[in-house]
Amino acid sequence: MAANLDDVGIQNYPAGALCDTVEYEAVVEETFVPACDSRFGAAGTFARMINFTISGAGDLDAALVLGSDGGSAGAITGVTDGGGTRLIVSTEESESNTEFNTFSATGEYYPTAT
Repeated sequence: MAANLDDVGIQNYPAGALCDTVEYEAVVEETFVPACDSRFGAAGTFARMINFTISGAGDLDAALVLGSDGGSAGAITGVTDGGGTRLIVSTEESESNTEFNTFSATGEYYPTAT
C-alpha cells in the first residue's frame, strides 16, 4: 500500500513499514521574455520537479530505492505516482536490538521526464 497524503493518520509504506513523515516541495523554473518596449512579452515554465523525503520505521522498500516502479509498490501517492522518472539521491537505514528498524530516503521526481 502506498502512502497517501490525502489520508490523515498512521499509514503503512508499503505494507510492513510505518511511514512517519513525507515532505515534498514542488519546484519549477521559469523564463521571462520582455517585449521590445520593456513590458511583459511572454513567460513560460519548464523543468518541473518535486523534491521529496520519506522516513519511517521498518525496512526501506526496494521499489522506491531502485526507482523502477511508478505504481503503488514504490510510489508516494500524490507525489511520485505518475509516469515520470524518479531519482533517489540518498537512502539511510538503521537497525537496533531494542527498537524498530528505521529508514529514510531523499529523492527527486520529474513528472514529465520519459
